[in-house]
Amino acid sequence: MAQQWGSGARRRDPRPARPAPLQRQCSGRDRACRLRQRSCGCRAGRGHLTAPSGGHAHVPCRPGARLRSRRERGPPRRGAAVPGGGVKSERVRREAVLDLDIARRQRHALQGPVRVVIVGTGPFAQRHAQAFAANPDCVVVGVASADADAASSLAAVVGAPHAATTLDELLARTDAHAVSVVNANALHLPTAMTALHAGASVLVEKPVVLTVAEGRQLEAAAAAAPGFVMPAHVLRFAAPYVELRHRLKSGAVGRPRAISFRRHRTADHDALFPITHPVLMTMIHDIDLALWLGSGPFRSVRARQIPLAGRAQPLAVRAEVETEGGVLISFDVSWSLKSGALPDALEIVGEEGLLALELAPRVQTLGDDDASVDDALTPDAAHGALAEEIRAFVDAVRFDRAPTEVTLSDALHGIDLAERIIEAATEVSDR
Repeated sequence: MAQQWGSGARRRDPRPARPAPLQRQCSGRDRACRLRQRSCGCRAGRGHLTAPSGGHAHVPCRPGARLRSRRERGPPRRGAAVPGGGVKSERVRREAVLDLDIARRQRHALQGPVRVVIVGTGPFAQRHAQAFAANPDCVVVGVASADADAASSLAAVVGAPHAATTLDELLARTDAHAVSVVNANALHLPTAMTALHAGASVLVEKPVVLTVAEGRQLEAAAAAAPGFVMPAHVLRFAAPYVELRHRLKSGAVGRPRAISFRRHRTADHDALFPITHPVLMTMIHDIDLALWLGSGPFRSVRARQIPLAGRAQPLAVRAEVETEGGVLISFDVSWSLKSGALPDALEIVGEEGLLALELAPRVQTLGDDDASVDDALTPDAAHGALAEEIRAFVDAVRFDRAPTEVTLSDALHGIDLAERIIEAATEVSDR
């Protein structure tokens, strides 16, 4: 018998069921809601769900509906409340934006781990492979190297199922999402281009390229590809440098007026990197730090180098750069140490004080095999800068968004300054 709507009969609510308790429905009158004036246009801001964190996330009522931007909404009506007023309102607004961003990322995130190929088998390539293998959001699926035995050996260490002598072969076999380029410096450009053309994103060790012209080629290829290029400037992820930059930006020493960098490496670098100038191999770290700290554009560049008979590259290089804002920056590098290491040094002279940093391995093993452990960049047990860099790269691939921590444009600005320093140093030494 049909249900009668009479006395004693309970009327069924025709409205849809309420959301789960963790996501209550917003009435559109909630004072904490800063989305009520940002409806998709087909209902007056009502019906979106509040996220567990307390922020308000918009749920469109029809396919393709979206939140209207401030420009699309136009100026607020006379007498209407303006969203975002006050400290608390701003916090709520930021939470809502964060909730929306998280939801968007989750919709577009890869459903499985990021598949990564390592190109190279040298000492730092091994560290890259181990750091990727330790990241829970990715899996190393292959290792490529001209040395087949070395590729197979490293693949076995990190549990990669494939090893090959060419990247093309691995990409065909693995359908990789990402490629870590840690091979010879002269091969960075062609390797990165191959990966981009295959649709993969690329993490490229420094120097990303050797010339500005190569940089333009890579930039054009990245712009036309579905993937992206992230330069592996690891010092941006090192806690000591992050802390120093934070203090500088917070005004701890006032306006910076002079910055000095010092970085010395062992003499065997000349044999290890015979075609790479010390400016591109060693000073490039400090050039990138200078850019990251906010230096530039650069007004003038002066440099000198010390060539030495029997060496492929200069023994030492000193450069002095002045920015348009009047900041003086000095860079000192050398490949001169017989053994051991000196601390890398950075000093920033401000109008109200000085910031100083020295970075050196702090853990020493003294026994049958003496060794120093780089506990800031590549520690074995802790979470160092390399692991943070790889986490940022893997997350960018997972959520299909270009990284913001360091960009290809940043690296190319550094290559441009490096070229100017090399040119200035070469002109002086040729006189």
